[in-house]
Amino acid sequence: MFYSLYMLLFLAGLVGGFLAGLLGIGGGIIFITVIPYALESMGVPSSEMAPYIIANSIFATFFSSLSGSYVLIRKKSFYFKEVVSIGFFASLSSVAWLYFFVNTPYYSRQFFSFFVTIILLIIFIKTLVARRATKIDTLPRYTYIQYSLVGLIGGTVSALTGLGGGVIVVSMLAGFMHFPILKSTSISQGVIGLNAIAVTVFNLYESPSHLYHTEQMGYIIVPIVVVLSVGVLMTSGWGVRIARQLRPGLLTYLFAGFILVLLIKKIIDLYGEVNL
Repeated sequence: MFYSLYMLLFLAGLVGGFLAGLLGIGGGIIFITVIPYALESMGVPSSEMAPYIIANSIFATFFSSLSGSYVLIRKKSFYFKEVVSIGFFASLSSVAWLYFFVNTPYYSRQFFSFFVTIILLIIFIKTLVARRATKIDTLPRYTYIQYSLVGLIGGTVSALTGLGGGVIVVSMLAGFMHFPILKSTSISQGVIGLNAIAVTVFNLYESPSHLYHTEQMGYIIVPIVVVLSVGVLMTSGWGVRIARQLRPGLLTYLFAGFILVLLIKKIIDLYGEVNL
């Protein structure tokens, strides 16, 4: 049983890593659909499921961001000022939400699923109606206040869903602020990394109600994140390289299509949880 479970986690890491590099989303969308199966096999109850899913998913997104950012830096397509400006506020927001809400008894698995579904729906609609990516090679001019708003919203989504914040950062930059899609995904890669570091350090020192695995630190369960991360590191750089070769319009449609598939799955999952 554990062999097949670890194989599933490894495959999730491969797919999540590739999509993280391709779309700049961190891979959390894949991780949060697979991690629950591992947690259930370890005896984690529904009442504590959400903070465990979020903590282990965000840990794995760090490695997708690290690998993707390394490729982007080598290609001189990494935007330090925007990454730091957005990532700083994303980290503050994530840690605050974890401390005051997520890692408490008030945050249920049903609320977790509902929030993820709403976020995916908003992103999908906005992606469809947004202005298509352009061939402009320069970034629009925005203030630090606007960047901080993107970070605060991205950090909130990251903490409440475990998605890493990439889906909302890409959506806001490309859809609302009209950044070219490749610039948006590049910035998102770096933001996810900064946010994941802050969230992971916080979760390592948290004290869950019960410990469910011998190799566990706070909410981080080592076998889960190690297997996921190995898969992520193998494919995330490949995803970044392919993204650089695709037409921006095609990349936008791939992003929207991927969100739609996940949205349908989350609606089905939510319906099943409500009717339990």
